[in-house]
Amino acid sequence: MQLSRLALYQKLFELERESRENIQSGVAVPVATLSFTMFGLGVVAQRIGEVWPADEGRAVLPVAAAVFAAIALAFLIIGVYRVLSLEHGGRASGDGVYRSLANVSIPTPEALDSMAKHLRDKLAHLDDDHRAERVSRELEEDLAGRFYKAHLGLAAMNERNRSLRGKALSSILFALAALAASLTTIGLEAILMKQEDRPATASVAGPSETLAR
Repeated sequence: MQLSRLALYQKLFELERESRENIQSGVAVPVATLSFTMFGLGVVAQRIGEVWPADEGRAVLPVAAAVFAAIALAFLIIGVYRVLSLEHGGRASGDGVYRSLANVSIPTPEALDSMAKHLRDKLAHLDDDHRAERVSRELEEDLAGRFYKAHLGLAAMNERNRSLRGKALSSILFALAALAASLTTIGLEAILMKQEDRPATASVAGPSETLAR
């Protein structure tokens, strides 16, 4: 069965609207990852302070951990900006055009009745059969054009938002990778500190044992 232009464009519009809702629901994944990354950065900041050595010459690993943490913070900020841009429609160039197209008003039944009455009055010179046919055809063409413009606008917005969501998730994953590197570096520094403390403890215990004898 061949679809009319109105039915076709209305179907395309509904598909794009469903796709838009799916994209918006998918924002939950980057948001949850953002929360975890922010918590991890707080832990890293605390741990760097704990392992920072008194001797600045030995601060290679803590400095490296701080650099990784700064990189994680930078990617996190980028990720937050992209998530906010996605949730609030963004400020990308041309977004206003997409938004105006996507928000093309679809007439309510009352508005359609008013439009039909206006067309009947405009075509009063025609006989009833021809007038009814013209009114029906012009209403269908008007609605088809509205749904077509709305479909184009939503399709453009959905394409942009898919790209933006992917970039936001990529930024957050990079932040997590830098965070993991920072935590690993801090762990290495903690191990080295423990190994250096053992000989010092043994050297302090030696003279006391000699005096006891």
